[in-house]
Amino acid sequence: MIKRVYDHLQKQGLLERTIFIIVGDHGQAFGQHHPNNYMHYRYSYNENLEAPAFIFNPISLSQGPLTSPQVM
Repeated sequence: MIKRVYDHLQKQGLLERTIFIIVGDHGQAFGQHHPNNYMHYRYSYNENLEAPAFIFNPISLSQGPLTSPQVM
């Protein structure tokens, strides 16, 4: 689906003016890694806090990828 949006924006000449921001949800904790970790408000474990994010700016491709191992 993302490729279809990308291709459409490219055909319309809008790709250079577009920044893609795609985020995900970390889901629900079900006690797999830590006993009694079933709610988000109880513990600050990684599976409760981390969520994937992807930011893509077609113009900045010539500069190479920029990644950060740190949560901000």
